[in-house]
Amino acid sequence: MVAVRKDNPDERYFDIKGPTRPMTKNGLIDESYRWPNGRVPFVIAASVSAAQEVAIRKAMSDYNTLTNGCIQFVDRNGEADYVRIVYQEEGCWSYVGRLGGMQEINYPTWCTDSYGSTMHEMLHTLGFYHEQSASNRDDYVTIQWDNIQAGAEHNFDKYPDTVITDFGYGYDYESVMHYSQFAFSSNGLRTIITTVSLE
Repeated sequence: MVAVRKDNPDERYFDIKGPTRPMTKNGLIDESYRWPNGRVPFVIAASVSAAQEVAIRKAMSDYNTLTNGCIQFVDRNGEADYVRIVYQEEGCWSYVGRLGGMQEINYPTWCTDSYGSTMHEMLHTLGFYHEQSASNRDDYVTIQWDNIQAGAEHNFDKYPDTVITDFGYGYDYESVMHYSQFAFSSNGLRTIITTVSLE
């Protein structure tokens, strides 16, 4: 599950719903979790507001445009594997990759109010994990373990390049899949510090 804190949506706090699988910069190596031909059938539950649906469909359309049609979110037409988009006010989250059967993305209002969070959840559904879990992340960021909330440490795990890949693109500080510098902070101090100046 990916959860964005309601009290400060400008700082992204994420967690992944479902079984934890090794993470990659841009996608799962195991192709069985990928959506065939980049097509993701979906339905939108009646609980999702009209305004939320507009934001969600815009993000879907943007993925189609940005990937030149390689990724397509399509209205479900009886497909066995599909995404059900739901609304619950607690927790902005998604499963990672195609699991088989119906799987959900939850979008509270405060999550769809953020274009980046809306896109982030869809990337999880497509099989993308968090940037700072890349095997080479220590070359780019330093994790401040003492500042992380108890029980949230697993969100900062990194995985070997035998399990994950960056598909040749390298580390991306500006990725929508990168945690903020204060993600899961227990004391208001940074949990992620860049090893190079970004200014």
